[in-house]
Amino acid sequence: MRWSLFFAALGVLAALLLLVLLKIQALITEPAPESLSGIVVGLATLCLSAALLGRLAGRIVYRGGNNIAVNLVIGMVLALACLIIAAIAGSAVGVFLVVSHQPSFIRSNPLEDIGSISLLILLWGGGPAALLGFLYGALVKVILDRKLKRKPGTPIIGLTD
Repeated sequence: MRWSLFFAALGVLAALLLLVLLKIQALITEPAPESLSGIVVGLATLCLSAALLGRLAGRIVYRGGNNIAVNLVIGMVLALACLIIAAIAGSAVGVFLVVSHQPSFIRSNPLEDIGSISLLILLWGGGPAALLGFLYGALVKVILDRKLKRKPGTPIIGLTD
């Protein structure tokens, strides 16, 4: 769970770096007051989902025997699931707050707005999230092998959650 939170924080830093490199960081640093709430909700949801899903990932690794292939898949699924959950939650709050304060903002259906904003977040954040999930899976494998001081491929016995 700690490592999933650590990599979620790295994901946020990677997203900010990407926005700075693309020279569009004003989307995050100077947003409209209504969308700031969506950003805060998205970040809080990212941390909460990383903690809860990280705990679940730990259980799956524990039961799966710390296999590198399984760990890599679990890490990438964990990262992408956290990104999807946070993108939808933050977009929903942001769109509904903007619509409630500025009814003229409605150019389409709010659900379409939530979907398009979430899709943009997933398109820009999916690559870094998958890479960080891959690193998470590899790191979990190395750390567990080192802590247990065992040969790779032997089953995990006596590891506690």
